[in-house]
Amino acid sequence: MRAISAWLLVSGALALLFVLVPDIDLAFSGLFYEVGAGFTQNGAPWERVLYESIDWIVGAAVVGSVGVLLVGAFRKGPFGRQGRVAALLLLVLALGPGLVVNGILKEHWGRARPRDVTEFGGERHFTPAFVISDQCERNCSFTAGHPSAGFALAALGYAYVSRRRRWSVIAAATGFGLLVGLARVAAGGHFLSDVLFSGIIVIGLTILLGNRWIGRPDEP
Repeated sequence: MRAISAWLLVSGALALLFVLVPDIDLAFSGLFYEVGAGFTQNGAPWERVLYESIDWIVGAAVVGSVGVLLVGAFRKGPFGRQGRVAALLLLVLALGPGLVVNGILKEHWGRARPRDVTEFGGERHFTPAFVISDQCERNCSFTAGHPSAGFALAALGYAYVSRRRRWSVIAAATGFGLLVGLARVAAGGHFLSDVLFSGIIVIGLTILLGNRWIGRPDEP
C-alpha cells in the first residue's frame, strides 16, 4: 500500500503541476532549441546511443524472458519466481508501452511533437499534456514510447525478495527511462510531460501487477 500511495501522490502532484503551469513543457524543451538551428542535440552521439539502446536492451530482456518461460514449460510443477518475473516483464511491456502508451495514447491524443509546434519553428499549435488535440494524426507526442520501454525494466526488480534490492532495480530502471526521455526531449521528439507520464503509467502498472502477482518485498 505504501508504494501505491506514493505513486498516487506523485501522479497527482505532477498532473496538477502540468495543468496549472503547462508552459513548463515549452520552457524545458526550449533549453535544447536554438533559433535557426533547431534542436541541436538531435543526432548527437549521446542522444543516438540512448535512443538506439532501447531496442537492444529491451530486446535482450524479452528474449531472455521468453527463454526462461520456455525452459520452465518443460519442467514439472508450477513456475518459480524467475518464471513469474519473466512473465511479469512481458506483460508490463505488452500492456504499458505496447497497449496504453503506443497503442492508445500516442495514436489518439493528437498532441504535436516539440519540433512541429510554432514555438520551435513548426506549423502546429502547442497543446498542454492533458488536452486532446487534432494537431497530429498518428504516432504523436503524448506519451513517450521509447522511455516507456525503459521504465518497464522495473519489472526485473521483482526477481528480488529484499525491499532494498527490489527498489534499487526499480530506481535504476526509472533513471534509465528518464535518461532516454531526456534524449528524446533534447532531440525535439517529446515534451517533458510526455516522458514523466510514460513513467507514471508504466511504473504504476509494474507495481500494481508485481505486488499482486509476485508479492510485496520482505524486510529489509
